[in-house]
Amino acid sequence: MYRFTSISALIVIVLTTLPGCQRTFETKMRTTSFRHDYPSPPNLDEAVAFYRKANNILLERSLDGSTARVELEYADGTRDTGMDLYFSSEPRLLHETRRTYDALLSGDSGCMMRINEKPECGSFEFTLGLRDIDPNAIFEIVDDTVPCGETNCRRLTLVQATYVALAVDGVVFIRADGTRIPARISPAENQYRLTLLAKPNGEPVAFTEIHLEDGILEGPKATFWFDLDATVKRPVLKGTD
Repeated sequence: MYRFTSISALIVIVLTTLPGCQRTFETKMRTTSFRHDYPSPPNLDEAVAFYRKANNILLERSLDGSTARVELEYADGTRDTGMDLYFSSEPRLLHETRRTYDALLSGDSGCMMRINEKPECGSFEFTLGLRDIDPNAIFEIVDDTVPCGETNCRRLTLVQATYVALAVDGVVFIRADGTRIPARISPAENQYRLTLLAKPNGEPVAFTEIHLEDGILEGPKATFWFDLDATVKRPVLKGTD
């Protein structure tokens, strides 16, 4: 699920001019150039359809509320846990409870309450559901079956190049003398690794998200264990009731 910490996030790409180069650069067509180096996995269409089906089920089952137990692991080895509450009916609602903060977003407004600090409230954009995927950026799929309670579940991992990799990989710097220098950024080190654990009918059981930039974990490794049958009450954002 999209977390509070990633709401309205902007990806800023900084290109440093190479020694002896002008600031002029050009890019190749993204999809064409990317697929030349990273062909589509053979089962891409079916895997994308299954992922989106699971996301639709998650949103449908969250109309009257659902929850998720959240496990976070950071690059320095520290861990955190928490709970998420989702309502996909209008006004959409996301309530995150963590060890160090409590965040509630409803409609286009939200508040973040940190321990021993004043609440921070304002307008936010957020999207409920599994992370959006771009099939044109997916370059690896790992698909297997694992035990899952009384049945077996499909464990589907989609590896997708980040926007940074797609935007910068293929940039060509032009020297003052006309020499062209390509800049290459490896999707292997700039990627989202999205793992969906779902029942055969597509009902999501768990979802894990890993985001790498330059081979370094960006934000926590986050795992969400869903309870789509939870009986919950919709909280009210103060000032909106």
